[in-house]
Amino acid sequence: MSRAGKAAGQAEPLPHQVFWRLHWLSSPAFSARNAWSVMWGGWDDRAETVERGYSCMDTACGLQYYFDEHWPPFRGPAVETARLVVFGGGTVGEGNDGEPLVVPDRVLAWLSPAHLPRLCRVETDEGDKAALRLAMSLPQVPPPAARAPAGGWARPPATGSRVRPARGSRAR
Repeated sequence: MSRAGKAAGQAEPLPHQVFWRLHWLSSPAFSARNAWSVMWGGWDDRAETVERGYSCMDTACGLQYYFDEHWPPFRGPAVETARLVVFGGGTVGEGNDGEPLVVPDRVLAWLSPAHLPRLCRVETDEGDKAALRLAMSLPQVPPPAARAPAGGWARPPATGSRVRPARGSRAR
């Protein structure tokens, strides 16, 4: 967008590709700098494999189905341990479950994960653009507060962890 367009208050265009992720409250702040994924269990110094990019899905239904299949107890109080983030970014590889690994370049919405089933229904009935419009119209929630250790999170975790190039990446 041109500077004149920004100055006139025009909305920035939506990214070509949109991604959906549940970002845990205990994770480092959501950012391109912190875009690393570890195997289930979260971000801690015991992680053995670290991959560049956030693990996410390219549809709301894909995310819903993933959690229905891999973690059915994600209901009730467990929903409040994460935030649903809808974002644009660039794919850098493929995660262990075949999901995209993405480095974000902008956040479109922060939502309660409780909205995910409704977003999936709208996506199924009306298409992915309708689900995105709904996501951007729903009440926003604050992003998770950063809980970084004193040394910061912008590093692969744990000394001695294996940083594995993402499948499908062109790492040398």
